[in-house]
Amino acid sequence: MTGLSSTGAALRPRSARRLRRLGDVALSVLVAAAVWLSCLHLFFRREPVEHRPSGALLPRGRALLAHQLSLWEDTAARDATLARMRATNAEWDFMGRTFLVLGLANAALRDPGAEARHLAVMDRIIDETLALERERGMLHFLMPYATGRPFVQQPARSLLRYAASNQVGDAALLHALSFGPLWQRIAAAGGAP
Repeated sequence: MTGLSSTGAALRPRSARRLRRLGDVALSVLVAAAVWLSCLHLFFRREPVEHRPSGALLPRGRALLAHQLSLWEDTAARDATLARMRATNAEWDFMGRTFLVLGLANAALRDPGAEARHLAVMDRIIDETLALERERGMLHFLMPYATGRPFVQQPARSLLRYAASNQVGDAALLHALSFGPLWQRIAAAGGAP
């Protein structure tokens, strides 16, 4: 006699089947994951030539740049676009300005023939950004959470002054300004020591 009851004997093969089935499921999931992961690269294309950092802009890049330049050269279109953006997120306004200035600096280096136009728009963006910050305060470019608690560091500051300094620095490199006006603009943006 084995000492097992008839119900105990019936449970052992059933639990063995469950264990085997669990092993089969785990192995199937493992094999499927290996196949899926090895094929994942097929779903992504290589980086298009138009996004590579060297050479002239391709048509799509030129069209995007032309659109952004036209927004800053047409006050009504710019105001409408900024109002829509600010209605969603006030910080996007500032970040859009920052990345556009950085992009215009790169575009000016790529295309020296368009440098004057790019610099004029960069200066307009920087001057307007600094004027808005001076007139309305740093909270103009921040979301409502900025007023939830007092700033730990007093006087209150935000990264916007340092990002504005970065914008001024990019423009200054392209302008090759004398050190007097350059340091005045950097100090106005809050980045001077």
